[in-house]
Amino acid sequence: MRFSFWRNWLIGVSVYHIIFGLLLAFFAESPLMDQLLNQYFDPLFWPEHQIPAGTVQYKAWLSSVLGAVMVSWAILIAFIVYYLFQRRER
Repeated sequence: MRFSFWRNWLIGVSVYHIIFGLLLAFFAESPLMDQLLNQYFDPLFWPEHQIPAGTVQYKAWLSSVLGAVMVSWAILIAFIVYYLFQRRER
C-alpha cells in the first residue's frame, strides 16, 4: 500500500511539472501566468511596473527555455518512476 501510494504521488508530481513547464514555455506572458507567477516576481525586479520591451522579449525567451527543461526533467522522472521504480530496481 505505501509503495503504490508513493509511486502514484511521484507520477502525479511529474505530471504537474510537465503541465507547468508547458504553460511556462508557451504562455509565459499570458494573463494566466500573470496570475500564477508574474505578479509575484515582476515587482521584485521592476518596482515601477514598467518593463522595457526588450526585457519582455528576453523574459519570454528565458521562460521558454526554462519550461522546456522542466518538461524534459519531469518526463525523465515519470519514466523512472513508472518503469524502474515499479520493478523496484536500485
